[in-house]
Amino acid sequence: MLSISTLKGSGGALAGYFEKDSGEADYWSKEAGESTSWVGAGATELGLSGAVDQASFEKIMDRNLPGVGQLPGGQGGARRMGYDLTFSAPKSLSIQALVTGDQRLLTAHQEAVKETLAMIEKDVLKAQLKAGGKVHLESTGKMTAAVFAHETSRELDPQIHSHAVVGNVTRTADGKWRALEGSQFYKHKMLAGAEYRARLASKVQDLGYKVKVTHLDGRFELKGISRNQIEGFSKRRAQIEAALKASGKTGARASEIAALSTRKAKVPKLNKGQLREAWKTAAKKSGVNLKLPSKPLAELSQAQRTANAQKAAKKAFTASFAYDRSVPMARVEGKAMGFAVGKASPSDVRKAVIKLSKGQVVVREGMAQASLKLVVASKLKVQAGHLASRSLKAGARRSISSVVVPPGVGHLMSALRVTRQIGKDVGREEGKGISR
Repeated sequence: MLSISTLKGSGGALAGYFEKDSGEADYWSKEAGESTSWVGAGATELGLSGAVDQASFEKIMDRNLPGVGQLPGGQGGARRMGYDLTFSAPKSLSIQALVTGDQRLLTAHQEAVKETLAMIEKDVLKAQLKAGGKVHLESTGKMTAAVFAHETSRELDPQIHSHAVVGNVTRTADGKWRALEGSQFYKHKMLAGAEYRARLASKVQDLGYKVKVTHLDGRFELKGISRNQIEGFSKRRAQIEAALKASGKTGARASEIAALSTRKAKVPKLNKGQLREAWKTAAKKSGVNLKLPSKPLAELSQAQRTANAQKAAKKAFTASFAYDRSVPMARVEGKAMGFAVGKASPSDVRKAVIKLSKGQVVVREGMAQASLKLVVASKLKVQAGHLASRSLKAGARRSISSVVVPPGVGHLMSALRVTRQIGKDVGREEGKGISR
């Protein structure tokens, strides 16, 4: 799963990211390479690579960039330092990887995280700029992120997770370093989480493990490890659920508050060998199958993956428009990827969503940051009778750079170009979206 939080204050307050799960094991550094790493084109441009050192990390969080200097609004109080994107592997995968020592599963998680961050850098990362008295968003493709890898929960259960701490800095096309438009992370949370799960599921299947999808958003577990066995290694989750029950509250925000209120400090300098032996004993008592897969699973053919992706895309469109007439494209893609976890790759799903969308009217916003909207023809028919002034027509033309119309709806073009609602919708969208 993926959780996102906004980091405020000053870089010096973030020393906790450098705590060790174990003084002896030093995170994964002795087992699976460095436990920290710089990621992103922004980091590369700032000369940051390899392991993350605390001094450089704190300066980035304070927006004090090497070779650039202090950016405005850099330190203290409620200022935004960055965003913590925490990717957590399924509990069953953590048990299998850490109890059996299957390093391939650790690598699969790390690769899935890096690949998802690459998608976020390309498609999600944006800065807000002002030009001609107007505000618009620019895709920058320049992320500066520090990734911290962990393998235990605060209750010392197996829990593989990575904190990708994205600094509140990016470089725009004019060469200037600016703050991020942080709302984009939250708007694309579902898509990014689904992308991570889809990539991870594919990688573990390539290793020979079978997966079982447990939720509609694509959350999954490894087959062969039951829910009761998982709960035996989930003391942290039990604490949060107990706090929720005591408060009588539900929902994501209530869960976040419960997690913070029950949070304990990490225990320093653990003997990782003894901890792993304790896990093995607990796994044996609960009947967890500790065998490694003997051979990879048979790969799905491209035809099968394409068919699965198309089914997932259709299901996502139906689900997305069940209650809303205007839905961000990222939400549709996220739903489709969730439905296709273990059955198709993210690229297969994207192709299917695009193919299915071609049966609608596609509008591109004529600004630096292009956005997609799919407008169902029936909506245009209703709006066809609404005429607009010459000035409104000109405004609509300026906001719409291109329109692709499927056969049979060409007579609706005039409605599209003069309808006030379309002009407002296109100007308001900050990312890809779909309207019904």
